[in-house]
Amino acid sequence: METSIPAQAPPPTSTQYTRNCIACGRALDFSANVCPYCGHDYRMPAQPFMPARPKSVKPVLGGLLILIAGLLAVSMGMIFLVLDVNDFQDSMNLPEGMTWQDFQGVMTVCGVVCIVAGLVAVLGGVFGLTRKHFALVILGGIFGMIGIGFAIGSVLAIVGLILVAVSKSEFD
Repeated sequence: METSIPAQAPPPTSTQYTRNCIACGRALDFSANVCPYCGHDYRMPAQPFMPARPKSVKPVLGGLLILIAGLLAVSMGMIFLVLDVNDFQDSMNLPEGMTWQDFQGVMTVCGVVCIVAGLVAVLGGVFGLTRKHFALVILGGIFGMIGIGFAIGSVLAIVGLILVAVSKSEFD
């Protein structure tokens, strides 16, 4: 019984440059387009050259506006937490059925909501400055609007959101 040995390509000569095939590991001529042992194709399909798109300042400016909106929201939340209801007792009347203790609780809840929304907006603004995590920047802008931030914070967050949204392609 005779076994046949598969035909192999001749080994490259010592004067030629060689490389190892990435598929089968055998040595082959450096100029070979196809591995003679396993058939791995080294030819690259021609791809058109795509020039790099210039990056604009829009995502950075949008991130900065969202960051400022977040800082305003955090500061507004701190003010809500620090204010004492005794300062309001002489200047305002509460709705019927509401106590001053209830009013203090509402102020505390508003303060916490503003601080949390502001911190999310600050995080989104930082990601906007670095052009990373597009979805988190959008979320930060939305939370910047929720945090109000002395009313101007909402406007800054909206403008920041628009700038970030139109520059989506510049994010990693």
